[in-house]
Amino acid sequence: MKTIVFGDIHGRSIWKDIIKVEGDADRYVFLGDYVTSRENISEKDQIKNLKELFDWADEMNKYTPGRVVLLRGNHDMEALGYSWAECHPRFYDRYLVKNRNWFLEHTQWVFVENDIVYAHAGVTSTWMKNVGLDKVEDINNLEPSENFGFWPCKFSDYYGDSVTQPPTWIRPWGLFGDSFGKYTYVVGHTTREHIAFTREESLNGYMESYADDNIPLDEEVIKRIKESNDVITCDTLGNKEYLVIEDGKFIPTKLEM
Repeated sequence: MKTIVFGDIHGRSIWKDIIKVEGDADRYVFLGDYVTSRENISEKDQIKNLKELFDWADEMNKYTPGRVVLLRGNHDMEALGYSWAECHPRFYDRYLVKNRNWFLEHTQWVFVENDIVYAHAGVTSTWMKNVGLDKVEDINNLEPSENFGFWPCKFSDYYGDSVTQPPTWIRPWGLFGDSFGKYTYVVGHTTREHIAFTREESLNGYMESYADDNIPLDEEVIKRIKESNDVITCDTLGNKEYLVIEDGKFIPTKLEM
């Protein structure tokens, strides 16, 4: 099975080029944040790009339901006009406010397949407990609400590292220490130059820091890191990178064109 994962779109049309290069796939997963550009793409063009993406998804899903999965991000919630979803930069075009139901009918919070959770940002055990859920799939039954807004558990959290943060906001390092269930998490939200594997980064960082000081490694710490759920961060379309999952392998890929 081949799955192509697209990080945050933010108005970019690069998804079309990736599909042309990759050809057919069994699944296409978009991790949310379709609007709010930091690359001077006009809001009019961002909406046009979003309509084209949803039209293409409708056509693909007509023949194979669920082939294209469209997830929701924090910037999408802000663009839909929810007062609890404030984030920056702002999106001022009112199209999504007027067509909120259209957007929500096309999208969902999470997608689970083959022990992989796809989400805009991820799902922590703390957040699941706070909203009273036992199964990650049940998140899709929740209506948009303050539960998906910025939820810091400490005054100093301006970024989203708190384990209380929702699937639209949690950052990789907060998620890595408190991810829900026994899954691999594939997420966007946090911009990276390259696809990042958090477990590998954590293990390498720990070993390098201790090697510099000639301090013996704690094997229990290494064991905990190795047994932790991996978090694969894919908000890399700005560098033309995306993720291909094929035959159980996670393959960071760069568009060369």
